[in-house]
Amino acid sequence: MTSESNPDDLASNLKPELVDDTAETVCLAIEELNELLSAQISAQLTDTEKLVEAFQQHVASFAADYASLQQTAPEEAERGRKMIIDMMRSTMTPYNLKTLHNYQYKKDALFYRDLLREAGAMTMEEPEFSRQATITLGGWRRRQEDDTQAVIDDMLEFHPSLQALPVQRSSLEYEISQAFKKTGNIEDAAKWMERSGLSAEIGGDEDKGRMARAEALKWRDEMEPGSQRDALLALEEEFTKRATHGLTPEIRDEAERWRQNVICFRARAAEYLNDAEELEACLRVLDTPENIESGWSLQDEMARMNDKLRELKPDSDQLSE
Repeated sequence: MTSESNPDDLASNLKPELVDDTAETVCLAIEELNELLSAQISAQLTDTEKLVEAFQQHVASFAADYASLQQTAPEEAERGRKMIIDMMRSTMTPYNLKTLHNYQYKKDALFYRDLLREAGAMTMEEPEFSRQATITLGGWRRRQEDDTQAVIDDMLEFHPSLQALPVQRSSLEYEISQAFKKTGNIEDAAKWMERSGLSAEIGGDEDKGRMARAEALKWRDEMEPGSQRDALLALEEEFTKRATHGLTPEIRDEAERWRQNVICFRARAAEYLNDAEELEACLRVLDTPENIESGWSLQDEMARMNDKLRELKPDSDQLSE
């Protein structure tokens, strides 16, 4: 690539959909992207959207071929994987730590697991990158692997290394919580979700902390309906203040969504306990059902709750027509 090349023009001419799906071609395409990115950084250009899109498409293509490539050309498989990691290691690229986090949702069993393991082993040269990769690997494994207890054990072993890093610790604690929930151990799931919320607040993210605490209270209240009512009321007040005084519309909207979630948690308990007054009070303020976490089914749930209220208190003025 010559120094006179215009990186914007090169990025515009790059057509990932026309690239042949061979591993060698994908590796070459990733090398070209690396050159494009270097030129873009050198020119102090900021519009990297096309490069990011092309990078992700080539990585996905490489991942799709990875299993067969390991059998037919293992050296090429390793080279491509290392090349992708090297690009992601650069703190100047827009597809590093955030992209790593997103890999926990991928279902391509071999490539993303191996990539995250290799990145996680880079503890000396890239400690932040390594930590994020290890946390993400835990999230990938608890979604994809059957032996969830083994995943939990590995995450618990890694947890002490994040003692001085509350933001990363919160992310790992969230994954531990969800893994425990997958096993049916709701008590430990709630405990670790609470810890995730506390770590987030220590790390400066009070909004995330409140959401995590709400999720933990929800799980505990589902185990023993009504047992968390006072705590839910106190948390509802916190969300109310945030929904009123948050600095941005996005913060206020998110707080209102969670305020409605907490009211819905209380309504479910009231329905279970046949508490007409509590159920009526909750239904009276559940006025934005599209905000609720389970919004796709809330209309049916609201109808069921209204039926229960009609049974418990036929003269309620809250009953819908």
